Amino acid sequence: TVCGRLVQRLGERIDVPLNGSLHSLFPTAEALAGADPALLDMPRARANAILGFAAAVATGEVDLYRREDLPETLARLQALPGIGPWSAHLMAARVFDHADAFPASDLGLRKSAASIFGAGSLTARELERHAEQWRPWRTTAAAYLWMAVPEQPIRTNRTNRTTRETS
Repeated sequence: TVCGRLVQRLGERIDVPLNGSLHSLFPTAEALAGADPALLDMPRARANAILGFAAAVATGEVDLYRREDLPETLARLQALPGIGPWSAHLMAARVFDHADAFPASDLGLRKSAASIFGAGSLTARELERHAEQWRPWRTTAAAYLWMAVPEQPIRTNRTNRTTRETS
């Protein structure tokens, strides 16, 4: 929904001879870099991080096609405002195609791994230690862990909306 609104507000309109909802391209880095953070429909800090990343791409400070090793990529990303280790690892995996990126602080990864290892819970540091054995393919291990996240019980809240427990 958020991406759809962003595309509608900042994307370039196109005419496509297809039935459906394709009508705009995703906004360019330049279009995003100059956008008002309020257009992003998200917390201001997150919007500023996205717009800052877009500005870094637009100016060439971040080159989406540059191949660096993982530590250099992580350092370059984390030097940008609002980009922490979790975001940097996700971007390294999904944007820069690093096979060994691993966001160990991700709650879903920690819960899934704890379930698999029979632990009550795992800290990011404990999961990082487990993940050492998966090098150099920790990104693939993360994907498997996300797919293996145990289902949370479904319950109905006071407004009769069905939700998944998040404890």
